[in-house]
Amino acid sequence: MAEHDLTPDDGLGAAIAELPVAPERDDFWVELRAALSEPSPEQKTKKPQRFRRERALVLGLAVLGLIVGGIVALNVTLPSGSSPSCAAIVVWHHHSYYGNDEHHLVRFGAPLGQGTFPPCGDTPGGPAGSATAVKVYAIQGVAPSKAVAVAGWPTTRWERGLQ
Repeated sequence: MAEHDLTPDDGLGAAIAELPVAPERDDFWVELRAALSEPSPEQKTKKPQRFRRERALVLGLAVLGLIVGGIVALNVTLPSGSSPSCAAIVVWHHHSYYGNDEHHLVRFGAPLGQGTFPPCGDTPGGPAGSATAVKVYAIQGVAPSKAVAVAGWPTTRWERGLQ
């Protein structure tokens, strides 16, 4: 004889007989499957949290990139104390050198002496402002007649203009 016989007299058969039975309709199972596979009205309108968070993160990073890019662009093109309409120019030995951001650190060489950021009179008829003294350095491997570096501008290569 088996270890446990399922007979009605042990109570298990009676318990099984009391379990609810699905109606004897073929369409019941079709309706049940359709109801379980179709999302509820709340699920249809609700987007998954993960996608909302990812979209917010991407948007936030894009805005942050634009802000940082704008700040970097202003710092690269404007000498200290100048206004947005002034060009990034340093004068050294009576020659103008124009700022060009290298997007990496410039390799400073030997000190060359003092240069100036020229005054910027960006308002017609207004005061011209004053020149700002700066320390000028050679760039390793580059002749000072071609380009120089300026203290406080670690990623800017100042290239000599045609004068």
